[in-house]
Amino acid sequence: MKNKKDFNSLKFLESIDFNQQFNDIQEDNKNKNRKMLLSILQVIDSFDRCFSSINHSQEISSESQQWLSSFDKVREQLIKVMENNNVVFMDCLNQPFDPNNQKAFEIKRSNELSDYVVIEVINRGCEWNGEILRMATVVVEGPNED
Repeated sequence: MKNKKDFNSLKFLESIDFNQQFNDIQEDNKNKNRKMLLSILQVIDSFDRCFSSINHSQEISSESQQWLSSFDKVREQLIKVMENNNVVFMDCLNQPFDPNNQKAFEIKRSNELSDYVVIEVINRGCEWNGEILRMATVVVEGPNED
């Protein structure tokens, strides 16, 4: 009877070790996926900055227009990759400032506002599987401090 008890104890310990290893592997994969998604997000940010720096009042050659169109398609493909991996981009422009998922890069004061409102998005924030992947970096307009 002692041998059967020892055997059952060993099986129990092996199952605990297996579960811990499985959990460790899952956590490691989650961290690797998070790093990959953040890297893709940085590339999307670079495209966004590039497109926002273009002065649309200036005339752009048709060749340049074709290049920009191609770059925009790559940007859209990267966004689709993010969305296919359960990334949800936050829509915070003209919304109340939320310090839980937004970082204020700058605060502009106004006599017309009583609350803080996002007036510009510098870097889009996003959630991944219900968790904050990256907080949005925003410019906020808020009341004067009197």
